Amino acid sequence: MRAAKIVQKVILLAPIVLSAGCAGPQGPEYTVEERRQLLAPIMADKIELVGPLTQPVSFDDDAIPDGLEAVLVARDKQGEPTKISGRLVFELYAHRPAAADPKGAQIQTWELALASDKDQETYWNHTTLMYEFKLQVNLAAMPKGRKFVLLARYGDPWNQHMEDQAIIDLSGLASEIRAQVRGAGAE
Repeated sequence: MRAAKIVQKVILLAPIVLSAGCAGPQGPEYTVEERRQLLAPIMADKIELVGPLTQPVSFDDDAIPDGLEAVLVARDKQGEPTKISGRLVFELYAHRPAAADPKGAQIQTWELALASDKDQETYWNHTTLMYEFKLQVNLAAMPKGRKFVLLARYGDPWNQHMEDQAIIDLSGLASEIRAQVRGAGAE
Protein backbone atom coordinates (compact mmCIF):
# COMPACT_ATOMS: atom_id res chain seq x y z
CA MET A 1 0.00 0.00 0.00
CA ARG A 2 2.75 2.38 0.95
CA ALA A 3 4.66 1.53 -2.25
CA ALA A 4 1.53 2.26 -4.29
CA LYS A 5 1.27 5.78 -2.78
CA ILE A 6 4.93 6.45 -3.57
CA VAL A 7 4.42 5.28 -7.16
CA GLN A 8 1.30 7.47 -7.41
CA LYS A 9 3.21 10.55 -6.14
CA VAL A 10 6.09 9.86 -8.55
CA ILE A 11 3.65 9.59 -11.45
CA LEU A 12 1.93 12.86 -10.46
CA LEU A 13 5.18 14.76 -9.85
CA ALA A 14 7.16 13.40 -12.81
CA PRO A 15 5.76 15.81 -15.42
CA ILE A 16 6.43 18.79 -13.15
CA VAL A 17 9.98 17.71 -12.35
CA LEU A 18 10.76 16.83 -15.96
CA SER A 19 9.31 20.06 -17.36
CA ALA A 20 11.37 22.13 -14.90
CA GLY A 21 14.54 20.66 -16.34
CA CYS A 22 13.59 21.25 -19.97
CA ALA A 23 15.28 24.06 -21.78
CA GLY A 24 12.52 26.21 -23.20
CA PRO A 25 11.52 29.82 -23.39
CA GLN A 26 10.99 31.42 -20.02
CA GLY A 27 8.91 34.17 -21.55
CA PRO A 28 7.75 35.37 -24.91
CA GLU A 29 10.03 34.91 -27.90
CA TYR A 30 10.68 37.99 -30.04
CA THR A 31 11.64 38.35 -33.65
CA VAL A 32 14.72 40.41 -34.51
CA GLU A 33 12.50 43.31 -35.59
CA GLU A 34 10.46 43.14 -32.36
CA ARG A 35 13.70 43.20 -30.33
CA ARG A 36 14.89 46.21 -32.27
CA GLN A 37 11.61 48.04 -31.62
CA LEU A 38 11.70 47.18 -27.91
CA LEU A 39 15.31 48.35 -27.54
CA ALA A 40 14.98 51.48 -29.71
CA PRO A 41 14.09 53.87 -26.86
CA ILE A 42 17.31 53.06 -24.99
CA MET A 43 19.64 52.55 -27.95
CA ALA A 44 21.85 55.34 -29.27
CA ASP A 45 20.02 57.55 -31.73
CA LYS A 46 23.02 59.76 -32.44
CA ILE A 47 26.62 60.32 -31.44
CA GLU A 48 28.30 63.64 -30.75
CA LEU A 49 31.99 64.45 -30.67
CA VAL A 50 32.48 66.96 -27.90
CA GLY A 51 34.90 69.29 -29.69
CA PRO A 52 35.80 71.58 -26.77
CA LEU A 53 36.72 68.57 -24.61
CA THR A 54 38.68 66.82 -27.37
CA GLN A 55 42.22 68.03 -26.89
CA PRO A 56 45.90 67.09 -26.89
CA VAL A 57 46.97 64.92 -23.96
CA SER A 58 50.09 63.24 -22.68
CA PHE A 59 49.66 59.51 -22.21
CA ASP A 60 52.78 59.17 -20.07
CA ASP A 61 52.15 62.17 -17.79
CA ASP A 62 55.01 64.29 -19.08
CA ALA A 63 54.45 67.76 -20.51
CA ILE A 64 54.60 66.61 -24.15
CA PRO A 65 51.26 65.55 -25.71
CA ASP A 66 51.35 62.15 -27.37
CA GLY A 67 47.95 62.37 -29.00
CA LEU A 68 44.33 63.29 -28.60
CA GLU A 69 41.71 62.44 -26.08
CA ALA A 70 38.53 62.26 -28.16
CA VAL A 71 35.39 62.74 -26.07
CA LEU A 72 32.20 61.26 -27.47
CA VAL A 73 28.68 61.09 -26.11
CA ALA A 74 25.96 58.79 -27.43
CA ARG A 75 22.37 59.91 -26.94
CA ASP A 76 19.13 57.94 -27.03
CA LYS A 77 15.87 59.15 -28.60
CA GLN A 78 15.10 61.22 -25.49
CA GLY A 79 18.48 62.96 -25.70
CA GLU A 80 19.87 61.19 -22.63
CA PRO A 81 23.46 59.88 -22.57
CA THR A 82 23.63 56.14 -23.16
CA LYS A 83 26.26 53.48 -23.65
CA ILE A 84 26.97 51.97 -27.03
CA SER A 85 28.31 48.68 -28.30
CA GLY A 86 29.87 48.14 -31.70
CA ARG A 87 32.73 49.56 -33.76
CA LEU A 88 34.12 53.08 -33.88
CA VAL A 89 36.39 54.62 -36.48
CA PHE A 90 38.05 57.97 -35.87
CA GLU A 91 39.59 59.88 -38.77
CA LEU A 92 41.76 62.99 -38.44
CA TYR A 93 41.85 65.43 -41.35
CA ALA A 94 43.60 68.69 -42.11
CA HIS A 95 41.16 71.61 -41.87
CA ARG A 96 40.08 73.54 -44.97
CA PRO A 97 38.81 76.93 -43.81
CA ALA A 98 35.81 78.48 -45.56
CA ALA A 99 35.00 75.26 -47.44
CA ALA A 100 31.61 73.55 -47.66
CA ASP A 101 33.33 70.36 -46.53
CA PRO A 102 35.99 71.35 -44.00
CA LYS A 103 37.85 68.03 -44.32
CA GLY A 104 41.15 68.32 -46.14
CA ALA A 105 43.73 65.58 -46.55
CA GLN A 106 43.31 62.59 -44.26
CA ILE A 107 46.10 62.36 -41.68
CA GLN A 108 45.36 59.33 -39.56
CA THR A 109 42.71 56.69 -38.79
CA TRP A 110 41.97 54.70 -35.62
CA GLU A 111 39.62 51.71 -35.30
CA LEU A 112 38.25 50.74 -31.89
CA ALA A 113 35.79 48.15 -30.62
CA LEU A 114 33.26 48.58 -27.86
CA ALA A 115 32.39 44.91 -27.65
CA SER A 116 33.23 43.74 -24.14
CA ASP A 117 32.89 44.72 -20.51
CA LYS A 118 36.63 45.52 -20.53
CA ASP A 119 36.15 47.92 -23.47
CA GLN A 120 33.37 49.69 -21.57
CA GLU A 121 35.54 49.96 -18.44
CA THR A 122 38.43 51.33 -20.50
CA TYR A 123 36.55 54.08 -22.33
CA TRP A 124 33.40 54.95 -20.32
CA ASN A 125 33.58 57.82 -17.82
CA HIS A 126 31.00 57.20 -15.08
CA THR A 127 31.05 60.83 -13.94
CA THR A 128 30.50 62.57 -17.29
CA LEU A 129 28.53 59.71 -18.91
CA MET A 130 30.74 60.06 -21.98
CA TYR A 131 33.38 57.98 -23.70
CA GLU A 132 37.02 59.08 -23.65
CA PHE A 133 39.34 57.62 -26.30
CA LYS A 134 43.09 58.14 -26.23
CA LEU A 135 44.24 58.35 -29.84
CA GLN A 136 47.98 58.09 -30.39
CA VAL A 137 48.96 60.67 -33.02
CA ASN A 138 51.74 60.14 -35.53
CA LEU A 139 53.44 63.49 -34.88
CA ALA A 140 55.64 63.16 -37.95
CA ALA A 141 52.52 63.07 -40.16
CA MET A 142 50.96 66.21 -38.65
CA PRO A 143 50.81 69.05 -41.19
CA LYS A 144 51.27 72.66 -40.16
CA GLY A 145 48.13 74.22 -38.88
CA ARG A 146 46.28 74.59 -35.67
CA LYS A 147 42.80 73.44 -36.67
CA PHE A 148 41.89 69.94 -37.73
CA VAL A 149 38.71 67.96 -38.35
CA LEU A 150 38.06 64.84 -36.30
CA LEU A 151 35.39 62.51 -37.65
CA ALA A 152 33.81 59.71 -35.59
CA ARG A 153 31.89 56.88 -37.28
CA TYR A 154 29.93 54.35 -35.25
CA GLY A 155 28.37 51.08 -36.42
CA ASP A 156 25.99 49.39 -34.00
CA PRO A 157 25.13 45.67 -33.80
CA TRP A 158 22.04 46.28 -36.02
CA ASN A 159 24.31 47.63 -38.81
CA GLN A 160 23.04 51.17 -38.39
CA HIS A 161 25.68 53.82 -38.84
CA MET A 162 26.08 57.23 -37.26
CA GLU A 163 28.75 59.86 -37.54
CA ASP A 164 29.73 63.25 -36.26
CA GLN A 165 32.65 65.56 -36.83
CA ALA A 166 34.17 68.44 -34.94
CA ILE A 167 36.72 71.07 -35.80
CA ILE A 168 39.34 70.90 -33.10
CA ASP A 169 42.08 73.34 -32.20
CA LEU A 170 45.37 71.54 -31.73
CA SER A 171 47.57 74.62 -31.39
CA GLY A 172 48.65 73.27 -27.99
CA LEU A 173 49.90 70.11 -29.65
CA ALA A 174 51.77 72.08 -32.33
CA SER A 175 53.40 74.44 -29.83
CA GLU A 176 54.51 71.53 -27.63
CA ILE A 177 56.03 69.77 -30.64
CA ARG A 178 57.90 72.96 -31.62
CA ALA A 179 59.15 73.36 -28.04
CA GLN A 180 60.27 69.72 -28.01
CA VAL A 181 62.16 70.17 -31.30
CA ARG A 182 63.80 73.41 -30.05
CA GLY A 183 64.76 71.69 -26.80
CA ALA A 184 66.29 68.74 -28.65
CA GLY A 185 68.27 71.12 -30.88
CA ALA A 186 69.70 72.99 -27.86
CA GLU A 187 71.20 69.84 -26.37
